[in-house]
Amino acid sequence: MFTLNVKIPCDLNEIEKLEQAIREQLSLYQCSVRDHICFIVHELLINSFEATVKTFSAPSSLYSINAHVEMTHSEYIIHITDECGGVKGEVFTHELEDILLEERGRGLLMVRELVDSISFHHNDEEGLFTVLVKKERGA
Repeated sequence: MFTLNVKIPCDLNEIEKLEQAIREQLSLYQCSVRDHICFIVHELLINSFEATVKTFSAPSSLYSINAHVEMTHSEYIIHITDECGGVKGEVFTHELEDILLEERGRGLLMVRELVDSISFHHNDEEGLFTVLVKKERGA
């Protein structure tokens, strides 16, 4: 039904343009999961941006983010890949309710609550880190 594969500079303006393009494309389908997909993509892209800013002294726009968003009749799959090495393992040791009012740290926990699976993949050879989420539609 819908597949998008893009590589963008790690830049807030580019992230915003990508989010808008996804929102517009999904609006064509009148799908009920549009808001979930847009929220999840936003959270994962912002995490990649923030990790890039924190990891590298060079401007973040010198680095890339790869995004794959796919929606079929039965599920949606989102991959976000960056060059930052990943998230700390303890990110999922908290429950959402424990940090709901905190300034940071809620995004991935909220994503975890919205999807059926979330996994993290390191490609040490290329220095890439991917977050993969899947959700059955209607589930």
